[in-house]
Amino acid sequence: EGPVISFGGIHPKSENYKQELQEIKSLGMKGIKLHPDYQEMYFNDIRYKRLVSYASELGLITVVHAGRDPKCPEDVHCTPKMALELIREVEPENMVLAHLGYLVGQDVYFDTGVVLGKIPDEQFVRIVRAHGADKILFATDSPWAGQKEFIELLSCMPLTEEEKDQIFYKNACSLLAI
Repeated sequence: EGPVISFGGIHPKSENYKQELQEIKSLGMKGIKLHPDYQEMYFNDIRYKRLVSYASELGLITVVHAGRDPKCPEDVHCTPKMALELIREVEPENMVLAHLGYLVGQDVYFDTGVVLGKIPDEQFVRIVRAHGADKILFATDSPWAGQKEFIELLSCMPLTEEEKDQIFYKNACSLLAI
């Protein structure tokens, strides 16, 4: 048990994005969630770059949907190339690429939402070890996947107890400063 931690939503086309991000911060929210597919913009668009840069400047966490989405599986709005371009140009602090984000070795967090059970366990372990267990966050992307099921899947992975603890809660506590 603990407090509910909310993130704000913002569209990169907002002309008042700085004021909106300041409001999100003033409300005590820890970050923002971006979903390029539903926002119908490519992640390397200058408006995302400005938004992510200012969010980082304010100390906000930025979580972004990375990869394919059932909404538009043939038109991915956050490809590895787009995300890497933004990361290299903006150098954001505390960015989370959802769904294992596919940029192993970059200074970003990944989350496990919808991935566990969809990729082979060996591949997941390779990603954790190559990227660093300290940069992986447990997530389910509920209601698309069950929390209990994902806890069981991660618990059975051939990872050390310390790696599992980092993924389950220690990394989130550190990132969220709780």
